[in-house]
Amino acid sequence: MILIFGDMKCYEKAEEIYGSAVEKGLMTKDVKKELMDFFMPGYENAPKEKMNDIVKIDSSLAAMQLMLVARQHGYDTNPMGGFEEDKVAEAFGLDPERYVPVLIVAIGKSDYTAHESVRLDAKDITVFK
Repeated sequence: MILIFGDMKCYEKAEEIYGSAVEKGLMTKDVKKELMDFFMPGYENAPKEKMNDIVKIDSSLAAMQLMLVARQHGYDTNPMGGFEEDKVAEAFGLDPERYVPVLIVAIGKSDYTAHESVRLDAKDITVFK
């Protein structure tokens, strides 16, 4: 089982990330400054509810990538959202105000053959305007 948490202070790593990109020649100092000046105030001043949404979206996308990579390597995964969210961070010694539990991903080798599933047709749930 892999527990996925969102970091409510993820923006504190921005200097390290973008600084490293500059050092490696992947971005100029000017672009780094422009990006930092653009998004840092939004993160630093975001209400708790907004940051919660941001970290849950980002963490969910990371979990999806993990699941796709696991599948590519022959492993099966199952995301689970039904757990005691209010207890899991503290159970792992994490600050529950900073680290928001997003989901648990079970990973391993399946011992059964999966059955086909049904999905709604995209035309029935998508609107383009």
